[in-house]
Amino acid sequence: MQIDVTAQNTAFDKKTIEVTAGQPFTIILHNKDSMPHNLHIFTKKGGDSIAVTDPQAVQAGSTGTLTTTITQPGEYYFQCDFHPSLMTGTLTVK
Repeated sequence: MQIDVTAQNTAFDKKTIEVTAGQPFTIILHNKDSMPHNLHIFTKKGGDSIAVTDPQAVQAGSTGTLTTTITQPGEYYFQCDFHPSLMTGTLTVK
């Protein structure tokens, strides 16, 4: 499964992402801003890291890729590490 997410105006265009437990998924981050961004998934806000885009700093006008599999259903937290108070969302694993 592939999910496209755009970073623009210091915001993600998706605040929620839904994936299936045990199934690999890829998030493609399209950075349309003039500053670096990334997308980093955690177990919860302030929790353990699960996966982050490659490269970790997706430069302006570039694209980054995050590929992972999460086996445990639940709600997870994602953020941009460069703008963690502005760019956040919820990843739901069903």
